Amino acid sequence: GGAGSAAARRGSFAAAGGCPGTFRWLRHRHRLDPGEAAGTGSAAGFLPPRASLGFMRRAPALHRDSPGAPPPCVCRIPPSGAAFAAMRLLETDLQVLTRELSLYLEIQVPVGLFGSGVGLSLVLGFSAAFACYYLSSIAKKPQLVTSSESFSRFIQEHCPVVTETYYPTVWCWEGRVQTLLRPFITSRPPVQYRNELIKTTDGGQISLDWFDNNDSICFPDASTRPTILLLPGLTGTSKESYILHMIQQSEMLGYRCVVFNNRGTAGETLLTPRTYCAANTEDLEAVIHHIHNMHASAPFMAAGVSMGGMLLLNYLGQTGRETL
Repeated sequence: GGAGSAAARRGSFAAAGGCPGTFRWLRHRHRLDPGEAAGTGSAAGFLPPRASLGFMRRAPALHRDSPGAPPPCVCRIPPSGAAFAAMRLLETDLQVLTRELSLYLEIQVPVGLFGSGVGLSLVLGFSAAFACYYLSSIAKKPQLVTSSESFSRFIQEHCPVVTETYYPTVWCWEGRVQTLLRPFITSRPPVQYRNELIKTTDGGQISLDWFDNNDSICFPDASTRPTILLLPGLTGTSKESYILHMIQQSEMLGYRCVVFNNRGTAGETLLTPRTYCAANTEDLEAVIHHIHNMHASAPFMAAGVSMGGMLLLNYLGQTGRETL
């Protein structure tokens, strides 16, 4: 407790290799030789409290090549038994606390996210925002472009579906995404066709696939059963899923269906150097006259998809009021 004790502690610290301005206790790398431990006595393992560190002074500088010179800024003070035990106990307590905190967070964070209402609020908020966007920007009525107001009213009166709002699939409303996903997500209703090959004036042949719908309840008389001609898109045939679905809907209405397969498609041989084109309506005109001659008393309609719609529109524009 006196000056002698302080001097002994200062001498012990200097003998242990104290470095100027640095006090570092290396718990895993203390390097006290047995001779040094014997020379310093019990005070060599003494760690003074923070309040009493003021007595430490700059130790005599040793040349870096001097024998026994310690590395710069490394204090070679070994921990005493009590201090080492205290550090081990503190380390154990920290490990236990860290493990318990991790377990608590793993259990409470997911529960708290929804139990506190935060997660539910996020879900409801996102759903409300998406619903507003869907109803205001996605779900719309078709836009009719006609040359006269009278023709627009005619379409709306005879085809009221064009006045209804179209609600696309909620999770896949964008047209390009639908096109990409269609080959992977599609359904094909079973349809049994009756095939017919008709000859053209230039020596070619056209394949027609009929769905007679002989079990029609609405129109049991085949002579007056409405007939609808379906025109597929580019490279399309009667086997396309959209054509099969159109036939399925027509069957429920009691209609007779016939699918127009362009030259060289649907597995048929191309007999002439001439193929098909949306600007040439000769083959379509031959098919329309052929169907009308077979069922002259039945109402006759036509519907085209993609290029088939372009072909049908060109035919109607060329024939005008003379259309059958």
